[in-house]
Amino acid sequence: MAGDLGRPPSTNGSNNSKQQRPRQKQHLFDDLRHDFAHRAKKEAGLDDGELAVYLGHITKRGTPAIQTTARYTQPSMDQVREKLKGMKGM
Repeated sequence: MAGDLGRPPSTNGSNNSKQQRPRQKQHLFDDLRHDFAHRAKKEAGLDDGELAVYLGHITKRGTPAIQTTARYTQPSMDQVREKLKGMKGM
């Protein structure tokens, strides 16, 4: 649902297990999570800890698993180039 800020589907639940989803659907699901993570950081201003909590990346101790979240927010070369365009002399 557009605009719904409820909990996202968990990748740890039995209904969403990677072993149960066909490869194509898994790639689409991961692509959507990556897109959401990038947009949440850029447009909503979520920091890595907040994003980790929302995506369900939590350690056994209950703290945000920032390293897991980092996989979803790796910048692309196009993003890096776009930011570098703003430098003087570029």
